[in-house]
Amino acid sequence: MTNKTIPARKDCPTTKKWHLSDIYATREDWQAARDSIPGQLDDIQSFRGTLKDPQQLLNCLTKQDEMEITLSSVFAWARMMADTDTGNQQYQADAASVMPLLDQTGAATAFIEPELLALPEETLKSLPDALPGLAKYRFRLQELLRMKAHILTPEQEAFLARTGELRSAPRNTYTVMANADLKFPDTLSEDGRLTPLSESRYMNFLRSEKREVRQDAFTKLFQMYHAFRNTFASLYSASVKSSQFTASMRHYETMRAAALDVSNIPLSVYDSAIETTHAALPALHRYMAVKKRLLKLDKVHMYDLYVPVIEKPAAAYTYEQATAILKEALAPLGSTYEHDLFQGLESGWVDRCENQGKRSGAYSWGVYGVHPFVLMSWNDTYESMSTLAHEM
Repeated sequence: MTNKTIPARKDCPTTKKWHLSDIYATREDWQAARDSIPGQLDDIQSFRGTLKDPQQLLNCLTKQDEMEITLSSVFAWARMMADTDTGNQQYQADAASVMPLLDQTGAATAFIEPELLALPEETLKSLPDALPGLAKYRFRLQELLRMKAHILTPEQEAFLARTGELRSAPRNTYTVMANADLKFPDTLSEDGRLTPLSESRYMNFLRSEKREVRQDAFTKLFQMYHAFRNTFASLYSASVKSSQFTASMRHYETMRAAALDVSNIPLSVYDSAIETTHAALPALHRYMAVKKRLLKLDKVHMYDLYVPVIEKPAAAYTYEQATAILKEALAPLGSTYEHDLFQGLESGWVDRCENQGKRSGAYSWGVYGVHPFVLMSWNDTYESMSTLAHEM
C-alpha cells in the first residue's frame, strides 16, 4: 500500500487505459451510429404481420441482428466511458442518452415473439428448416416455445419495454452514488500514516497483518455507507419492486423463478446450492475457529476474514511482471490462446489505472466484431494479477 493520491482520470497514462477508439474512432462516429438506430427500428417495424412467410421472417431477424449489433456497440462504448469516471457529466449524459434507445428497441420489436407464437406450434418448429438462413435461429425459436407462457401480447410487450429505463434507475443511481459521490476518509497504512481509501484499495487493507489497519479501513468504509443507509435502503426497495413488477407482468409465481427461467435453470438447482452451502457450514465454522486461534484473536470480526493465517513473503508485481507470469502459466492452453491473450494485454484491451470516480470492481465486456475489454484497478498485488487472468 502506498501513500500516493488517487489521480484524476485525465492524469492516467494512456498506456494504462483501454482503447475504446477500437469501437468508435471519435465521439462523432459514436453519435452517428447511435442516431442511426431509430431508422433501423422503422425498417424492422415494416415486417409486422408478415412473419408467417419464411423469407420475410429471415429478413426481419437479419435486420434485427444488424440493429442489435449497432446498439450493443453504442451501449458498450457509452457505458464503458461512463464507468471510467462516474463523475464525468459528459460521459454520464452520453450513457443516459442510450437508455431510451433500449426501451424504444424493445417496444419496436415487441411484435416479433407474440406474432411467431400465434402460429401453429408445428409451423413454428418447422421454420428453421424452411430456408437455409433460418437454421441459425433454431435455438431462439426453441427457447421461444419454452417460454411461451411468459410472452405477452404485442401491446403488453411494448409497454413493458418502455418501462426499462425506469426499472433500471435504482441500479444506475446506486452506481453513480457509490463510485462518484461517496468520498471516503483517509485510513491508516502499514507505516502508521494516513493514506487514501477507496473501494479498489479496501481489500489490500483487509489483508494487512496489523489489525488496527484492517479495522480502521473497515470502519471508515462502512461508516460512509452507514451514513447513507436510508438512501441505499430506498434504492434497494425500488429495485425489489421493479423485479416484482416484471415477474408479475410475465406471470411468474416468484421473482426467483423469473430470474432463473431466463437461463433455463430449474428452481431445484438453486435450492440444491443453498442446501449444499448449509451442509458445508460446519467445516467453515471449524476453519474460522482455527483462524481465530492462530491469529490469537478474542473475537473474529468482518475485518479479520481475509488476513492470511500464516506469514507470507512480501510480494509486489508490476503489470509487466504479471503478464510475463501469465504467459508462462497459461502456455499449456496453446499458441492461439497465448497469441490472443497477449495481443489484448499489450494492445489497449485493459483499463487498469486507478482513478477518481472509476467504477469499483472488475469486468470483461465483449463487443461483437471488435474484441473484449477489461476494467480493473491495478495495485501491484497478487490479487490484481489473479483478477487480470480471470477477466482475460
